Amino acid sequence: MEGRGADFNELLTEFGWEGKLDERQKIETFESDIRREIGRAQATGWLGHIEQQEYRVQDLARAFDKAITECEEMDGLLTLYSHELDTLHEDIEYIEAQSQGLQVQTANQKLLQGELEGLLTTLSIS
Repeated sequence: MEGRGADFNELLTEFGWEGKLDERQKIETFESDIRREIGRAQATGWLGHIEQQEYRVQDLARAFDKAITECEEMDGLLTLYSHELDTLHEDIEYIEAQSQGLQVQTANQKLLQGELEGLLTTLSIS
């Protein structure tokens, strides 16, 4: 703790503090100088922190690149899948149309069969 106090006293001396302010210096100027120095120290701390974290940023960039590549691959697969689904949908519509046609044809054949049986009955009696 003593070493830190000595450093603090040295800093105050650098700003012109000798137990009291120099007669030419105002308290506002002294305060702004100290605040400016605190800002510089904080900025230096943040820059050091950012430099330490630089490898994490690079890892994050690589992860984003990998995710983008995988999304592009999935986009191609999903486009192919969508095309296959469209084709399958068209096939299903064709089969359904054929089924409806066959139902109509079966219904018509049953009606025709009934008519023919009725005609045979009429012809057999005569």
